[in-house]
Amino acid sequence: MDSIFNYDLVKLAKDIKQEFISNEPFPYLEIKNLFNEDVLSQAVEEIKDTQAKSRQYRDKNQIKDLVEGRVLIQSSPENIRKVFTALNSDYFTTFLRDITDIPDLFPDDTFRGGGIHHIPQGGKLGIHIDFSRPSWDNSVYRRANVLLYLNRDWQEEWGGHLELWDKSVRSGGQCIKKISPEFNTLALFGTQKASWHGHPTPLQCPKDRARQSFAAYYYSKHPSDDLQEHSTVFN
Repeated sequence: MDSIFNYDLVKLAKDIKQEFISNEPFPYLEIKNLFNEDVLSQAVEEIKDTQAKSRQYRDKNQIKDLVEGRVLIQSSPENIRKVFTALNSDYFTTFLRDITDIPDLFPDDTFRGGGIHHIPQGGKLGIHIDFSRPSWDNSVYRRANVLLYLNRDWQEEWGGHLELWDKSVRSGGQCIKKISPEFNTLALFGTQKASWHGHPTPLQCPKDRARQSFAAYYYSKHPSDDLQEHSTVFN
């Protein structure tokens, strides 16, 4: 399993944990080139052949498509299956536990809300905080997000950067950090009551391009500082 990763995750966790804790506006990490480039490149090529549950969102807060479900690790094309299996592996989840100090953190093999994200020209995701507890299991709490970006030769002027905000837009918040969705860039951050994030400006990429990513979410029996039960909150 660890051959899909370019680094020793045990050592990497020790090296970057303090950075995660210290980053503003809330704990996060941006990790470059974590995955084997050949495997990830082939996974991107396989996206068009993936047979899984597809959902579309078209409203004032978001314009995006996603592919989710257990099929991503059960019967997807080979390299997509490899990547999602790695994201759900105990090796990678232990890496996340070590960084976040959440000892019982565990992955979701249904990838509900995660999976493959596809944002077309004009697409966006408003600044928001994530749901605190999943509707399918109110005995657990959502605690961490992993976003793996898949976009080669992404141009700065196209936008689509992941924005991390210190407060909601309505409260006068500001974007403190932007992470470009470039190929093999991984973003990790905890889900907290003030972990405001999104990519709110409509994409300016050509029609034949899209902002694509793999997403995996992680849960715990114990809450973060977000003790209220709520769905996704925009602005």
